[in-house]
Formats: sequence, C-alpha cells, structure tokens
Amino acid sequence: MTIHLRVRYALVGLALLGLVACGSAAKDSEVGVFTGVPTAAPVASTGGSSTGDAVAGKAIFDGTTAIVGGPPCLSCHVVEAGKPQTVGPNLAGIADRAATRVAGQDASQYLHSSIVDPNGFVVDGFAQGLMFAGYGDALTPQQVDDVVAYLLSLK
Repeated sequence: MTIHLRVRYALVGLALLGLVACGSAAKDSEVGVFTGVPTAAPVASTGGSSTGDAVAGKAIFDGTTAIVGGPPCLSCHVVEAGKPQTVGPNLAGIADRAATRVAGQDASQYLHSSIVDPNGFVVDGFAQGLMFAGYGDALTPQQVDDVVAYLLSLK
C-alpha cells in the first residue's frame, strides 16, 4: 500500500470519527422502543424483488455479513431506544415511523427507497448526502429486502 493511499485512508477515518463525535442530539420524535428480536418470518417487500429475511437483514445491518464496497448500517445508526445517535438517526421504532415519512409510501417502500436512494428523503435535522449512497449497488435486491425486513421488526 502506498503512503498516499495510507494518508487517504487516515483522512477518511478522521473525517468519519469527526462525524461520529459531532452527532446531533436525539429528538423525541426520532427515538422509539425496540420490543424484540427479529424473527426468521419472511416479510413481504414492495420495494424489491422478493420477501426479506429479518435475521439475514440484521446480519447485514450489524456487519456480521459484510457489505462489499460499503460500511455496515450499524456504523452510523443505533437501534436501541435511549441510545444517543451517532451519524444517522436512531432507528429504534422505525417500523412505526417509516409509514409516516413520505405520503403515498408504506413503511416497506420508504425503507427500501431510503436504502437505495438515501437522498430521496432526508429526515429533518440530518444533512443531505450524509448516508453512503452506494447501497443500491453494494447490496443485491434480496439483501435490500432482508435489511428492510429487519428494520420492519424494530417496533
């Protein structure tokens, strides 16, 4: 690895560390209560090509299953009520809030869109362009459906 590449990675790492350290305070409307563990029951997704598997989605979300070319979701999001936000919003309770975000989209559609086109709708208090925009390419349609199924289990 060249020195130039090492310096580049170090600068990216420092920038991400700065974003994490400067995360905004949680708003009451962004915090929900996580009431359980995802089940293996399939959840129909209207955004992708099939049904999602919440257990597989959790593994993608937390990085147990690597996302080639992108960071795991847990790098920027927390899913436990009361935990401070890091870079992105706390996703505890997102299953209930997701259906209210964009008129005409149900929770599944909103979550799918938020993963593959994160700048299509940005939650108040968060910057446009903050979320990694390459998940639509880095994840297969099935993996996107799996992550959506996991997020729909966060009630």
